[in-house]
Amino acid sequence: MMVVLRGFRFGMILQLAVGPVCIYIFNVASKQGLLEAAAGVAAVTFVDAMFILLAIFGVASLMERPKVNRGLRIFGFAVLFALGMNLVLSAFGIELLSHFRISSVAEVDRPFLSSLLLTASNPLTIVFWAGLFTAKIAEGGLSKAGIYAFGLGTVLSTLVFLLFVALGGSIIGQFLPKTLLQILDGAVGVLILYFAVRMIRSS
Repeated sequence: MMVVLRGFRFGMILQLAVGPVCIYIFNVASKQGLLEAAAGVAAVTFVDAMFILLAIFGVASLMERPKVNRGLRIFGFAVLFALGMNLVLSAFGIELLSHFRISSVAEVDRPFLSSLLLTASNPLTIVFWAGLFTAKIAEGGLSKAGIYAFGLGTVLSTLVFLLFVALGGSIIGQFLPKTLLQILDGAVGVLILYFAVRMIRSS
């Protein structure tokens, strides 16, 4: 249990580095409410858990191959660019991807799918987790079960932190006029486009 708490504490520190997923969850919560945002949180937590497992299993070593790395970066750029551009255009009432529209009431699975793609689009995540768990193994003091327990703690930190973000977004969204919510769509879209460009430029 102590190892799980250590992983949770470490994961919460990492959550402070706010990225596009956190911003997106806040935006969904402010527009559609806590339930829909919670679906997105579930998707993010699932992808993080899969990435951590793959990192522990050593699959992340494939990411060190230049061609694989560049291919995944291009895929990530395409996903981020499409979602970001859709949000920017939605601020002006233009719908680029109707399936990923978040400016109006939508089914719960839309935030889930959008969050799933948004989280999975960053191939550097699995590389980061691979480096972290390699370091933990090298340090010693943790059994194989301990490594999994530490990973569970970090996954739980993602779940808890983003649920608080979603709760905050749903509360604030009740007091924001429609015009500001549209501006928020555009701002989030611009941020996601920034992350997309930064990803492709570093490849």
